[in-house]
Amino acid sequence: MSGWQDKSDFEINEAVALTLFEGCIPYFDECECKSMVNLEIPLYDDFEFDPCNNPSDAWSIILENNIIIEPRKNNTSLAYIKGDAQNEDKNPLRAAMIVYLEMNNA
Repeated sequence: MSGWQDKSDFEINEAVALTLFEGCIPYFDECECKSMVNLEIPLYDDFEFDPCNNPSDAWSIILENNIIIEPRKNNTSLAYIKGDAQNEDKNPLRAAMIVYLEMNNA
């Protein structure tokens, strides 16, 4: 099990954002969802980013990195890349984002 398993959704989302968006400035708005990262990116509009909980934020990361997600009998999902990183979590998107961070040595 990786050190990412003990991190909050916000911390994972922030780390994913920093690996994906060069020059982004993630920040947390207390009024928003506790997992959502608000991103300020130079030359772009600010936007919300929550790949641990929002499939539209996670799906391109999963596809581009060939991350496989399998449901398990114990009510969890296993996300992995063949022959590489893997993670099991009740939230399949969170498991996939942890695999993404592990494969990028974030």
